[in-house]
Amino acid sequence: SNDARTSGEAVAANPLRARWSLGDNFIVGYSGNMGRAHRLDELIDAACALRSQPALRFLLVGDGAQRAALEARVRNLALQNVMFQPYQPREHLRESLTLPDIHVVTLDERLEGLIVPSKFVGVLAVGRPVLWIGAADGEVGSLVHEFGCGVTVPPGNVAELARVLRELSNDDARGGARLQSMAHAGQTLWIALQDN
Repeated sequence: SNDARTSGEAVAANPLRARWSLGDNFIVGYSGNMGRAHRLDELIDAACALRSQPALRFLLVGDGAQRAALEARVRNLALQNVMFQPYQPREHLRESLTLPDIHVVTLDERLEGLIVPSKFVGVLAVGRPVLWIGAADGEVGSLVHEFGCGVTVPPGNVAELARVLRELSNDDARGGARLQSMAHAGQTLWIALQDN
């Protein structure tokens, strides 16, 4: 492990890491409604592509129309790097939201431009980088790019998603300088959005 985050520190900083046996792995998180408007199958595809990366794990917290099908896929593929957890009670919400090293924000492209997902603002608020799966030139993609608060991956490009996550996991293993700068940029953007 690295000096920036020895496993003891990561676990001490977030008790859910210990409870869910996640240690100091690089965690790609999704939190919230697993409904039809979200592109979560791509996360399972990426988990499959990255199954040989032991330090990279996927955590999906929440529930919704897609959850049972996603869990069935994970079982059928025998993936050891994907974990599902139920919605967390309000008193554990901050722990749950700050646990991932990067948060997935996604939206069906038919809805894009109509709404900025509240999840996007929520991720910025807890000081985590955003992994936007969506159009780079849409509203969210443009903000991510302009402020440098995360990464964007086009919908349906699993190879690119896997490549980006492998790169970020390697950054995390080396102390996470890139992830930290994205998190700081996100805080700056969050403050700017509050002033509007």
